[in-house]
Amino acid sequence: MAAMRRVLTHDEAQARERITGLSAAADRAIEQALGCFCVHDPVLAQQVVDRDVDINELQRKVEEGCFRAIALQQPVASDLRDLISSMNIASELERIADHAAAVAKIVLHMDAAPPAAFSGSIERLGQECRRMLATVMQAYRERDEAGARAVAADDDGVDRLEQQIGADILAHLAENPDQIRTCTHTLWVAHNIERIGDRVTNIAERVVFMATGQYVDLNR
Repeated sequence: MAAMRRVLTHDEAQARERITGLSAAADRAIEQALGCFCVHDPVLAQQVVDRDVDINELQRKVEEGCFRAIALQQPVASDLRDLISSMNIASELERIADHAAAVAKIVLHMDAAPPAAFSGSIERLGQECRRMLATVMQAYRERDEAGARAVAADDDGVDRLEQQIGADILAHLAENPDQIRTCTHTLWVAHNIERIGDRVTNIAERVVFMATGQYVDLNR
């Protein structure tokens, strides 16, 4: 039994290490997606798209390791919570990277950099989502229920900022109807970045579950 416990502890530590790497890769994808949008860098955009397959592989390794531990190591309730939550968190991180890749794909269809007002607003939205991601991952490492709940509450600010960006784009379009293509692209970029905040909230819910054993809905 002691040997089985040691193997399970190793599997859990490996899952945490891989999730840390997955989180760093997702954050880098967000940073680079923002950069290639703001300055219209299709080369960097293609790199973000190409690297998404590596992030998918990281997520798969987390899932496989957790499934193996559940099948072979007979985890008790708290360990089972951690393993299941780790799989869910890895899935959310992979989807965060998917949103970054979606932004990069939009850049590949753009002809030029967006107006400075657009790029500045998108940058602020993206940096807020990056801050939320860093905070929720700290809560994950520390099993911090209060920290997880606090970062989920910050998603309201992300939603408001996206709504303001949308309103500003529509106002700009009313005065510049020839820029409908740029405005449409920017709306889709804002939507994908806002979805990152939603994914962070989902991670926060899993951190609460790991810490307390209680399912909560932090999207209300």
